[in-house]
This record gives sequence, structure tokens and C-alpha cells, in this order.
Amino acid sequence: GAERWDYIGGGNFRDPAGNALSASQLVDRLRAMSRWQPILVQERARNHPAMRDLSNGALNTIRMISCLDESEQPELIGAVLRMAIGDNVTVDNVHAGGIAAAIDVATGRMHSATHAGFDSSLGWIDRHPDTDAQIADRVLPLWGEVCDLVRRAHAAFNDWVVVGWDVAIMADGPRLVEGNSGPDIDLIQRPLRMPFGDSRLGELLAFHLNRTERSWRTR
Repeated sequence: GAERWDYIGGGNFRDPAGNALSASQLVDRLRAMSRWQPILVQERARNHPAMRDLSNGALNTIRMISCLDESEQPELIGAVLRMAIGDNVTVDNVHAGGIAAAIDVATGRMHSATHAGFDSSLGWIDRHPDTDAQIADRVLPLWGEVCDLVRRAHAAFNDWVVVGWDVAIMADGPRLVEGNSGPDIDLIQRPLRMPFGDSRLGELLAFHLNRTERSWRTR
């Protein structure tokens, strides 16, 4: 349901399909849409200049899973960069046809990208299918700042054991888009090529579940 309108000058805006509206026409459109459902209008966020060739126009976001460790401190478990491809130039959601590349949390270096697995024709790719930009072995900018932002965000919501964070890297730094209390594991587990149950996440979840069970038994 998301729409993207780019300012093209002269008080006019255009969507990715080429439809142009004046400012007053765009306001009328938004007003009409709001009569049947709530809408949110936001300034468009743009990718960091070092990442713009990894996009067909949509904003790339990092999905990072963090989990509280045995000392209740946020630990970064895994991350992927999501990228829009093809006709979808508005959102990078993997479930909407985008691709994702696993990221080495320690270094910010990316691996090969893949989609959600609905179609085997794309397979695993090292370059963006639309822009031909290199994906595999590429290091994302401001990676240390991204990791610090996620740790601080989870510390502010430390009543949640696991959170899936969406972070955009912009020219002036990383921006937190949202936190997901029930993150979709598939969109990050597939690019990482390993079951999360056998990873550090499985270990930490078992720790917290066992501790909860013990606390209930002593009541």
C-alpha cells in the first residue's frame, strides 16, 4: 500500500509510473485516500551515496536480529541487507519480491544475495540484477554506527528478549526505521544459510526459556 512521490521541481511531483501531480493535486489525493483508511505521509529517506547503486530506487534497509544475552545485554545475532529489484521500486521487502544479502556482523561485509525462495530461477547472486553493482564482499558504510544504534535501541526496550530491527543507512548516519517484536526469521535465516535453532539465537532462546520455566516452578 505504500506510494512514492518524488519532487520534480516547479511545485510538481511524480510517482515511479510517471504520473505527475501538482502539490495541490497531491494533497487532494492524500485527502481522498484518508477518508477510507488512515495514512501516514513521510519525507522520503534516501540511501547513503555509497549504497545507491545497490537499489533500483527504493530505500535499502538492514534487518538485524538482537537478543538479550545471559547478562541481559543486547547481543547482535545476524543481519541482512534488503534490496528491491524489478518493478517494485518503492519498498525493499523480501516478501514483496526483493532480495537480501547476509552481512558479517563483525565487519559489515556482505555475502551473496537471494530472495525468499519462491522462485528458483534467480538463485544466489553476487551482483544486483538491475544495477549490476557488486554485492558479495562489499563492506557497508558506517557499520559500527549501525551496530551501536541497534544495541542502544534494544537497551531502551529491554523487556523484549528478541527484536528484529530495520535500519536505513543515510548520508548523515544510520536511521532506525522500526523494531519488530515478532521478526520474520525466514527472511534472515535463508540468506545466512543456517538454521537459527543451531545458532547463538537458539542458544539464547533456550537459556531464557529455561530460566522462565525455573522461575515458574519456584513460585
